[in-house]
Amino acid sequence: MPFRRSRRVNVGTFVDPPVSDLAPIDRVVDDGVLIYLAAARSTVKNGIIVAALGRHADYAAEAIESNARQELERLAQENEATALRLEQKPPEAPWPGDVSDEVVLRKQLDQSRRPEVLRRVAALLRETGESPTMLQNLVDGARAAAMEEILGAIADARAQTTVVADAEYERGKDQRIADFIEFDLLRDIASNSA
Repeated sequence: MPFRRSRRVNVGTFVDPPVSDLAPIDRVVDDGVLIYLAAARSTVKNGIIVAALGRHADYAAEAIESNARQELERLAQENEATALRLEQKPPEAPWPGDVSDEVVLRKQLDQSRRPEVLRRVAALLRETGESPTMLQNLVDGARAAAMEEILGAIADARAQTTVVADAEYERGKDQRIADFIEFDLLRDIASNSA
């Protein structure tokens, strides 16, 4: 049976969507800070996992807090460097001819606000690093995420492991169960506390 071409569906004529107002700078800064704090939390979480599993190091709260503070400072410096680079950058080349003047103005306004947004984000990241409470919240979130990831990986590994019981295990199984049933936990606890 020969293939027939299907008819094209008329979906109408494209109309540019209305140009939306720019979000207030405070909201842009708040959203940016949330994103950077999530990135810092993820970096700290990864550090906890590497220390625990890779180096078999004990959890050291002071070292974790120091790493979190350093990561926040690194992110703040990165934002300030980008703001400086944007201020020193020559104006953008003209936009393509098919872009409306309103869109061009909106983009230019947005670009002119970026250095201020980046500097305010940097200041709030530093404020988080200097506040014991906010820093502790970040570290606690990273530690909880690290534990969840580690326990999830262990559970996945255990689920994929198949246990093969050997003959020796099976021979002693009934005796081990009988010994366990006969063992009186409460009696031993009472005699140890007396």
